[in-house]
Amino acid sequence: MLFYPTIGKIRRNCNRTFSILMKEHLPVSYSKDHLFIEDVSVADLVQAYGTPLYAYSASYFESRLDLYNRGREGLEEQIQFCYGMKASSNLELLRLVAARNWGADIVSGGELFRCQKAGIDPGKIVFSGVGKTESEIAYALEAGIHLFSVESPSELRTISRIATQKGTIAPVGIRINPDVDPGTHPYISTGLKENKFGIGHSHALEIYREAASLPGIRIKAAGFHIGSQLLDFSSYEEAAGRLLALVHEIEDLGISIDEIDVGGGLGIDYLQNHDLNEPLDTPDPAAFVRQMWHWINESDANRSRKLRRITFEPGRSVAGNAGFLITRVLYRKRNEDRQFFICDAAMNDLLRPSLYQAYHRVIPENASRSDTFGDLVGPVCESGDFLAKGRNLPDLQEGDVAVLASAGAYGFIMGSNYNSRPRSAEVLIRGNSHKLIRKRETYEQIIENELIRD
Repeated sequence: MLFYPTIGKIRRNCNRTFSILMKEHLPVSYSKDHLFIEDVSVADLVQAYGTPLYAYSASYFESRLDLYNRGREGLEEQIQFCYGMKASSNLELLRLVAARNWGADIVSGGELFRCQKAGIDPGKIVFSGVGKTESEIAYALEAGIHLFSVESPSELRTISRIATQKGTIAPVGIRINPDVDPGTHPYISTGLKENKFGIGHSHALEIYREAASLPGIRIKAAGFHIGSQLLDFSSYEEAAGRLLALVHEIEDLGISIDEIDVGGGLGIDYLQNHDLNEPLDTPDPAAFVRQMWHWINESDANRSRKLRRITFEPGRSVAGNAGFLITRVLYRKRNEDRQFFICDAAMNDLLRPSLYQAYHRVIPENASRSDTFGDLVGPVCESGDFLAKGRNLPDLQEGDVAVLASAGAYGFIMGSNYNSRPRSAEVLIRGNSHKLIRKRETYEQIIENELIRD
């Protein structure tokens, strides 16, 4: 079974290439009407680990890392990849990231701790996020991270004070909000002026002047992040052009910018318009890397002809289609004209459908199930507890197993213990082997940090 993609068609608009699409298949297939992830039967996974269960394809995850790496061939010293670990951060997945010589994009001290445990080089870590605490800043300085991505003047001053107190220098870049509309869901748009992220474009020169005057600060970079689940490159081109024009103004002040951080956000195909056996259309990471290199270092907009290092922070486009949520149907129920399939996974296991109205393909473990219209819902006591709502779904019977695809990014990691539900187990699959990479929580573990009276 092959999971590596092949280059496909080119989408053009006004004679300009905005997105290079490639063909790829998910690492799932049917054999004798039963579903397999790589070469492991879903039924065997359920038998071994129970449900709900998150399963990840190591081969697919690695193939996505390799595609990005292909884009920097010959440019290894000029291009850095920092995995956006907020997408999925199990230590076993992070070890795969470290093995490919990647760094990480983090947004908390806890994520830095995970990186250290997984063997990711701190010198390849970018610390993003609008709310870094003083203890997190101190922790990151002690660890020797590559860069703080600064998102406010107050944060810049705090980093300067802590670095000065410690007698060290903090490497910083300023995250610029380019006010570019990526045309994505408003909850995952991050580059508009009404978003909480970054420094407004009109205030950038002012904060760079201040950064240059502060003790304990070394200015290294400028960057942007315009949003998530982006399926063409046009928004990146606009953001890169705006940032480069600003960088030229910053350098006219005598402040050198050696690195451009372009964030992450490249999207995936969520199988909404495909049969399972059809290849997906998804943006090619290697082509994306090369296109960004051109826009920043080779285009006419780069009047200085100065080669700048570029940092990419992909997350969803690496992990998204590598992960699956496996669930079992408990009951069937019909209210008026709506069929409900009540399963043992819930919004606390996969929040995206409730939070974003996100689509996840529901794949029956048994291929012989026909389709019907209905809702796949969980046991949580909320009307918003659904995994698929008002859709054509497999006509699942009580006891059937179903798999929700494209759950590797913002799946398990956004889970909670709402309704005192234990979080699911996680397994990693490679070929015909599988291993537990996170145990299922117990009731005792849910309450272990609470102060219980004797």
